[in-house]
Amino acid sequence: MQKGTITMIIRNAGHINIIDNIADGLGMRNAKFLLHELSSEFTKKSRSFFDYTNDLPYIYREKQLHSIIIPILSNIADVVLTELPTNRKSEHNINETFGWVDYWVKLGNTIFLIELKHSYFGFKSQQLRKSSLNKWSTAIEQINNIIDPHDFKINNKDNVVKIALNVITTFTSTNIESNSIEECQEINEKIISSIQNKLKPNFTANWTVHKDMLLPYEYLNGTEYYPYVHIIAKVENVENS
Repeated sequence: MQKGTITMIIRNAGHINIIDNIADGLGMRNAKFLLHELSSEFTKKSRSFFDYTNDLPYIYREKQLHSIIIPILSNIADVVLTELPTNRKSEHNINETFGWVDYWVKLGNTIFLIELKHSYFGFKSQQLRKSSLNKWSTAIEQINNIIDPHDFKINNKDNVVKIALNVITTFTSTNIESNSIEECQEINEKIISSIQNKLKPNFTANWTVHKDMLLPYEYLNGTEYYPYVHIIAKVENVENS
């Protein structure tokens, strides 16, 4: 069992395994609390969404994830704002580029700057596909290239923490009658092993979805099932970047 591993059964939602390797430092306790709560509440909100709609919010794209992530953050934190404008350093030319930070979150004296992505992992795959790896590296690049993260402070006592966040949905066209905790963790290991060292997350939550939610969903010309969801995050205080 890895350092900082926690396992929980979420009633009617399934099993969640959290691997927390976030180092100590300014804002890190708040970061741990935020991500632990976000992960467990993500399973509960998704179950509630399913109960009302017979649909799953995590099988679509990043924009659909906002529907459950924003309410969760609003309940956990003091204030949540979305799409804050910012200037970033450009990796490709000397000019600054204009963009937006997905979430600005204040929890106590910690300001979180969060970039969100959504990716897919094929059930029989051995590693993340290139497009998913590119999304993950882009999230880290976006959060690291903010010109002055301190500009997002409310007062001088605040500290700023950057989080690249990726919700990865495992999919398969094979009929799934049951899934397992062990299989979910094996897929997590494949995901992590396919990420380069400097891009590796320091927080992972692996969700073995409740069997009631393993329904077939029509997609293009076929049917897909979604047995697992993985939430990975790279967390860093701006003082250490």
